[in-house]
Amino acid sequence: MKDSQIAVGNYTYPMYSFEYFLNSMERLGVHRIELWAAGPHFYLDDFTPERTRTLAGQIRSRGMEVVCLTPEQCAYPISISVEDPVMRRRSIGYFKKAIDAAVVLESPKVLVTPGRSMVDYDRGTGIRLCIEALGELTRYAEERGVVLVLEALARTTTFIAHTPAELQVLLDGVGDTPWLRPMLDTDGAARENLTSRDFLDAFGERLSHVHFIDGFPGGHVVPGDGALDMERYLRELDEGGYTGDVVLEVLDRRYYREPEEAIRRCLQWFADHGVRNR
Repeated sequence: MKDSQIAVGNYTYPMYSFEYFLNSMERLGVHRIELWAAGPHFYLDDFTPERTRTLAGQIRSRGMEVVCLTPEQCAYPISISVEDPVMRRRSIGYFKKAIDAAVVLESPKVLVTPGRSMVDYDRGTGIRLCIEALGELTRYAEERGVVLVLEALARTTTFIAHTPAELQVLLDGVGDTPWLRPMLDTDGAARENLTSRDFLDAFGERLSHVHFIDGFPGGHVVPGDGALDMERYLRELDEGGYTGDVVLEVLDRRYYREPEEAIRRCLQWFADHGVRNR
């Protein structure tokens, strides 16, 4: 793996301005970012196309690029598989706005998750609604040249998809297309006793995005601060020939007051484990 594959998300900086985040990335020598579309930096409903272009200009003026746009979607009121048709339509519209924003930001990818169906409702209905929504969003993204990367979620968040096999059900439901691809979250995988190898074996070259964070599992902490075998996750990605983006999604509140130090330690962890431009 090369250090040019590493990108940093603004997840660690919610107590600081977006300008501070960009300044911090400059100090750390980071030029590739994943943009978490949430307050206070970039809550989609607060941004007009003009404001989005201004934000894009801030990023480009520093020689940085957005590798993925990740709209906040793991809490109410966003879910593409919920049974309530009003909430579901609004959620689909929200993701379409994210795709449009990605075009302005020149982000090649938008991250999407299965959403939540109610536990006391029929699971099959939730899966069907999720597939229908993903199909609509994939067609919309294709028309705009944006790839959707699909992430499984923890059982405490959804019962739609937690494993590669369950992600494959959604991918098969949408149909064979390069515009909807699977991704790996290392902490999410660990909650299912899975590793990088399980995702690489299931998806091969289709695996298009990685969130690389430690956990207990759970926590999304700096590599080395948790209990996961991060060396194994890294080694398996390397041995599997993974060449896509590896994003630091560090969002534990313990780091919010000193986020730059947390990201500095993440980058040092990669350097200590031989990840360099090679």
